[in-house]
Amino acid sequence: MSRNQKRFWRALDLMAGGAVMAEWTRDLGGELERAQPLLRLLPGLATSHPCVNLLGCGEPHRAEEIEPGRWEAVCGPEHSCPPFRLERKDLFVFGLDTGRLCGRIAGALGLGAINGRKPGQVRAEVVGAYGAAGWPVYLMLPGDSARMMREVERLFGVQPDPFLLLTPSGVHCSPDVETMLRRQLCMHIALSCAVVLGPGGALTAAAAVGPLLAEFVRRQAERPKVAPLLEGLHRKIDAGHAERA
Repeated sequence: MSRNQKRFWRALDLMAGGAVMAEWTRDLGGELERAQPLLRLLPGLATSHPCVNLLGCGEPHRAEEIEPGRWEAVCGPEHSCPPFRLERKDLFVFGLDTGRLCGRIAGALGLGAINGRKPGQVRAEVVGAYGAAGWPVYLMLPGDSARMMREVERLFGVQPDPFLLLTPSGVHCSPDVETMLRRQLCMHIALSCAVVLGPGGALTAAAAVGPLLAEFVRRQAERPKVAPLLEGLHRKIDAGHAERA
């Protein structure tokens, strides 16, 4: 997969919650047309707009309504960047259509339906179930590494069984989070490595995802080897308690 084809996933790490089209255009470039079917218009108008001035400040400008239906983008006092006019449509906010993305990921990876609803109190979306065992697959858009750590810990609390965790590019999945997931026999997979964004927002499985899924299955195969050891340890502890009683 080329570097250009991964721009959408990197942009999601920054703007999945919403951004004006000028920001999506800046970050996606030629990939915008493919990505647009996976975006949706959000309610309300943005209060700022990225600088579009040639040799401008590069900082967001505050959007001020100078009269009904007319806006001006004003730079902050720390810069001398000139203001520029905006139309209402320039302030429309577009965010990720999470439901549509999850549906297309499920189709690309051949996931089945999963019983149950979205985990409460956890910022993770249910994507589907993988394999004959029906291992849950979740999508997380954490925003930063610290938030991802917290949300993974919460997900462990409501989902004790092994699961697959997807994020856009993996940039927020720190080594500590990876270690936490491995200890629970779970796995993180970056969508930038797992699926390819095609025309019309279509997703297809990338060649690299096969070995990753195979590794996840291999980890699950090790579970029966661990369970008898734990059971034997519990018996010894119980026996010790009985002798002291």
